[in-house]
Parts: sequence; C-alpha cells; structure tokens
Amino acid sequence: MKHDNEENIRLKEQLKQKDEEIRRKDEELQREQEERNRILEENGKLKFENQMLKDKENTQNVDLKRIAEILRQPLVGTQQQQQQIQKQQEDECRKLIIQYEGKEDDEGRLNIINLGIVEALIYIFLSRSLDLITNPFSELFLKITTPSSDEIILQLFSKNPYPSLIRLLNHQDINIVDDAIISISNILIAGQNTTPSYSLHPHFDTISQCDGINQIFRIFKRNDIGKHSKRIAAECISFLFRAREISNSEMKKEIIAYLKQIITKKDKEEMNRAIRALKRLALNAANRTEIEKDGFAIPDDD
Repeated sequence: MKHDNEENIRLKEQLKQKDEEIRRKDEELQREQEERNRILEENGKLKFENQMLKDKENTQNVDLKRIAEILRQPLVGTQQQQQQIQKQQEDECRKLIIQYEGKEDDEGRLNIINLGIVEALIYIFLSRSLDLITNPFSELFLKITTPSSDEIILQLFSKNPYPSLIRLLNHQDINIVDDAIISISNILIAGQNTTPSYSLHPHFDTISQCDGINQIFRIFKRNDIGKHSKRIAAECISFLFRAREISNSEMKKEIIAYLKQIITKKDKEEMNRAIRALKRLALNAANRTEIEKDGFAIPDDD
C-alpha cells in the first residue's frame, strides 16, 4: 500500500514536471511568435515610412521639375499670353519664397539648384528686358542663398551666377537691386569662408570679367539706394580685394573712408563688420597705408 502511494506521488510529480515543461515551451513559443510579430510590424512600419519619404521626395522633385519647366518658358505669343506666362512664373517663385523663407534646408536648396530652377532664373536675368524682371524672381534667388551652407552656395556658384546678378544692379527697382547685391555678397562670403583668410579671393577674376567690381562701386556711390545696400556693396569690395590692392584710387579712398566712418557708429554689428572688412583690406600693404592715414588703427572686433 505504501509502495503504491509512493508510486502515485512519483507519477504525479512527473506529470507536474511535464506540464511545467509544456507550459514553458508554450510560453517560449508565444514569446518567439510575439517577437516575430514585433519585427514584422517594425519592418512594415519602416517600409511604410521609407515609402512615404520616397513619395514625398519624388513629389517635391516633380514639383521642382515642373517649376523649372514653367520658368524656362519664353515670353511669346500675344500680349495677354505673355502676361499669363509672366504671372504663372511669378506665382511659382512666390510659392518657393514662402517655402524657404528663413528655413535651413540644404537638401531642398540643392534640389532647386540641380533640377534647373537656378539656371532658369539666371537665364531670365540675362536675357529678359529689365522692366520684365520683377521682384519675385530676384527674391527667390536671394532665398536660395540664405540661409544656406557654404557648400550649397558653392554649388550655386558653379552655375556662374555673377554676370546675371551684376546685370540686375542696373535695374530701376531698388528692391531688385537690394536682392542682387545681397545675393552677390552671400556668394562672396562662401568663397571667402572656404579659402585661407590671408589669400586672394577666388571669385575676383570671375567678377572682374563681367565688370562687376565697377558695377558694385557704382551701387555704393548711388544716392537712391538704402544704407544697408551701400554697406553691403562696400563689404563686397572688401571681399574682392582681400589681400589685394584696390588699384582704383577713388575706390580705395572712398571705400576705406566709409568703413572707417562706420566704426565710429554705435551699432555694434555694423562696427564689427566694418572692422573685419578693413582687416581684409589691410592684408595688402598699399591698402593698409591708406587705412592708417592720420594715425588710424583698426580696433579689435568683438
């Protein structure tokens, strides 16, 4: 009897262990299934998100290609048809201006450059009558230059924009002149930032070839432009003549006198920019002699 009880207890214990083992295996199988489901779900989400990103990128690229095609349209046909083309082009420019206003998006700007919008704008600036080049065109170009990294702006420089921007400096609309001189300045800054601080500016010859230096100096001398554009024009001259003598004596005297005069003002940002401009010019001995007349010493910028 006792032996039977012990045998029953042993059998029950074995059954209990088997049940426990089966339960553990079931739990392991369930965990494995849950893990597989989780991985499948994550992969599905990842694929979905990747597809969404691709769709978004493709949509943006298609839109940019379409805009480039619209901007490439020549003004032909009846006067009404030409006006319709002009309006459509201006509207497309405004859309991109709104999209990139103050927005750091190097990838988006690179797409604008690579998909032909910049080249279309440059062609408009070079070929169209100035009175038909309106503010949306010049403002969009400006928005492409800022806020942008130096690398993006150098991609823009590779499209040879200076001749077209220099042409805009002769525009009757001061706002377009402002856009052009600031765009020129932004491209010059990228050229400066990506070369040794003591070296000649790499864009000097390119701008000289389209009479850009004289055109920028004319902007500086104009009485009908704003103080901001006048200062930007002077800074452009300082970029171009970094470590290089300003050979035009009138230009040398007026630009240097103007920059020295800004230093006496209370606006700290303007003062520091003028100091840096003078330091660029002072890398050349002849410029430095003009700067140091009457005992003037360039102060340190903050």
